[in-house]
Amino acid sequence: MDLLRSEIRTNPFGNAAPAQAPVWDLESRAPQPQPLVKAAVADVSADWLVLYTVPQGSFVQLKEILLFNGAGGSVTFMFAFLDDDDALPSGGSIAQDNVFLARTVATGVSESIQSLETGLNAGWRICGYSSAAAGEKANVMITGLVVSYLA
Repeated sequence: MDLLRSEIRTNPFGNAAPAQAPVWDLESRAPQPQPLVKAAVADVSADWLVLYTVPQGSFVQLKEILLFNGAGGSVTFMFAFLDDDDALPSGGSIAQDNVFLARTVATGVSESIQSLETGLNAGWRICGYSSAAAGEKANVMITGLVVSYLA
């Protein structure tokens, strides 16, 4: 009985499988989100830009999308999340499959879309659009936590 009590005191996970230890260790280190993509999104008139594709052997938990409108007037930003079978959206209509975020940002303004907490599997794509004309500054940065696993 003393041996069992000793095991519980020295190993807070009790009889958990050793394979779980790296997961708990990862959580204890509190990994930080990193930039996934930083791009100018302007002059998108046909198929939207693929901003980021989740690598094979990974998944991503989105954290934040930063927007900046350096154009001469207000700019609408839109984002679609696509799996392997989805076609790219086209044009400036929000009434399309897989379009989940749209924001209109005034000129000279930055905006942050936070608390996304959305997980994307390997192969999923983040696509972007803005109503900014060619040569105007419509900047996007997307951050998230990338988790890679061994297949």
